[in-house]
Amino acid sequence: RFVEVTGLNYTLETSDLVAVELHTDVQQTSFIHFSDPLLNKIQHLVLWGIKSNLMSVQTDCDQRDERRGWMGDAALTAEAAALTFGMGAFYTHWLEQMLDAQNATDGSMPNFVPSLGTTDGAPNWQTAYVMILWVMLVHYGDIDVVFHHHDSLV
Repeated sequence: RFVEVTGLNYTLETSDLVAVELHTDVQQTSFIHFSDPLLNKIQHLVLWGIKSNLMSVQTDCDQRDERRGWMGDAALTAEAAALTFGMGAFYTHWLEQMLDAQNATDGSMPNFVPSLGTTDGAPNWQTAYVMILWVMLVHYGDIDVVFHHHDSLV
């Protein structure tokens, strides 16, 4: 999003720079166009907001160095992401990481996954596990992933 170049002994021109778009390879599966240009700008920002935070896990606020897989953000945006992008493989992989991070004693989830050794999590963050399973069932009809995770839910 931002670039700072120092130490050059010449004037850097805009044409000297190349930007590279980085995110997990998800394909946009739905498109919408409004007659109002402002709504189109807002929709464009929503798409980039989702896409720019898909880095193998769903990250949060990379400008504040919050590049972990924060579960609360994912719980709130999973449906929007699934309605816009093909998220099946992305979520299937992340659900496996959630299963690995689940507390074996009480079934709780950490606030972010991969957990990096932490085990405690707030209830509203822990709902991401169930929400993403629900999104996989409702939007992709993936009953197999729900059966696979059944025992961790009960």
